[in-house]
Amino acid sequence: MKNKLMRLASKLTAAAMVASMFASVMPASAASTLTGVKDTMSRLKAGATGVTHTLTFTASVATDWAVGETIVFGYNTASFGALSFTSAAIVGTGDISTSSIVGNNLSLLCSSADCSGAVTAVFTATNPSAGSTTISYAGTSQYAGAIKVPIVDDDQVTITANIDPTMAFDLDVSITDAESAAAYVVDFGQVDYATPETSDGANYPNIWVDLATNATGGAVVTVQSLNQAMKSTSTADQWASATGSLAANTEKYGICIPSSGGVTTTATRNSTFTAQGVYLTSCTAGATMAIGGLNASPTNILLATGPIAGGRAKIAVGMSVNSTTPAHPDYTDTLTFIATATY
Repeated sequence: MKNKLMRLASKLTAAAMVASMFASVMPASAASTLTGVKDTMSRLKAGATGVTHTLTFTASVATDWAVGETIVFGYNTASFGALSFTSAAIVGTGDISTSSIVGNNLSLLCSSADCSGAVTAVFTATNPSAGSTTISYAGTSQYAGAIKVPIVDDDQVTITANIDPTMAFDLDVSITDAESAAAYVVDFGQVDYATPETSDGANYPNIWVDLATNATGGAVVTVQSLNQAMKSTSTADQWASATGSLAANTEKYGICIPSSGGVTTTATRNSTFTAQGVYLTSCTAGATMAIGGLNASPTNILLATGPIAGGRAKIAVGMSVNSTTPAHPDYTDTLTFIATATY
């Protein structure tokens, strides 16, 4: 009997020793962990200043964050500089105090009975040097843990491109709005002093201008008259170009762009394409068409204020003579149109 008791005592002692060994290696009750913890930063570049931090998390169990307890997020001064809250810095549960910078750490105080729920804290700071930075959280509450934020040498990529300058310019001479090939001639044939002749879209053609460019400063089209008059090639006889309205028995010669529908564009990017100076008129084909006089030096006739595509202009020619204008079969003038873009 005595031996049995001694053996039982030995077994109990061994069991107690094993239990004691397990107790010595078992951890103490672990602190609760916040869920959904993240710090979204407006910049990750090392040394960036005024960086906005949007720290969010969820405290899922109210009893783990009791009244008077704090959760402190460690943004140390040496790494992040001075923290500064923005307006409406703490949002979410209404039970958290917003008076919350302790040293340079973000400290959130539970100020009433229920501090469970989603929380967002918004503040600014200066980024530390490059590397993965640990932000630990702990305090008098049961919550404890850590998150990582990456600080990099640069967080931005610059994308560059180059667009080559482009420009298209073309002339057409046609009764209707249509493409045509050189040579470009507006032939009025026999002109009678009693009847002014004009580009009427029926018997006599108009001059058409195409312009397209991506020039930031737009483009200008100029017109230059060789003779500044209709001049006989065999003599010195001529009648001069002048601004005004055509009239029977009156020497006039010039060009014009209709004020309505004379200029059209597509894809203008807020640029305008317009007739200029004396060449913008009512320009109605007929005996009294208003024309602009031509000069021996280049004169602006069309202006684009910026990039345009599909610029198209209609230019009408008109002339009238009087009963004493010398008869010759070889009156002529040559108009030179030049387009110049500014890039």
